[in-house]
Amino acid sequence: MKKKTNYKKELDKSLVLVNTDEVPTLRINIWTEIEKFWKSLQDKYDFLCPWWRNEKWYNIKCWFNPKTKWIRKAVDNGWHDLDYCYTQLMFAGIINYVEGEKCFETIMWVTPQEKKHKKKIEEIYKWAKTGRAELQKKIKAAYPPLETPISLPMRYASAEDNKKTYEELYGEVNRLEKLLYDTDTAYMIWLVKNRNTLWT
Repeated sequence: MKKKTNYKKELDKSLVLVNTDEVPTLRINIWTEIEKFWKSLQDKYDFLCPWWRNEKWYNIKCWFNPKTKWIRKAVDNGWHDLDYCYTQLMFAGIINYVEGEKCFETIMWVTPQEKKHKKKIEEIYKWAKTGRAELQKKIKAAYPPLETPISLPMRYASAEDNKKTYEELYGEVNRLEKLLYDTDTAYMIWLVKNRNTLWT
């Protein structure tokens, strides 16, 4: 339990007897008293405490100028399944770690383990920055073309394509999609397992 302050005694201590020529007068050290009073208020009421004001001001400032803008850019406002959101956020995070936080410039990669992590981060960064997009373009290009003559309703395959099996039509698409999924999964697992090293 806090000890209560006896303000009368404190005030008596701060009174200073000043001996002028003939008349003794009392002078109060006003700034000391104001400081003591303010401190006692801070002790009693948290809302006057500077850390509280600073924290609230920081939260308000961050509301208008978010420090994690890269998260908002990673996933647009449309509807997406969670697997898409996780993938986008994790790879956007590694891009921000390399470009935004400048991890290769600010961290000294000295030990063999750190050098191994640096190499892996570079590999994941290249995949997130360009590798995924290139593979996704290949997947789109691997789909059989759609024929849409103006006079006819939309057909999904020509007569020649109808004779082909599913594997012949979509085998390459399936192979590339599996490659994308497996590569994403391997890198995401590494990021989760080593997340404690991803700070500058």
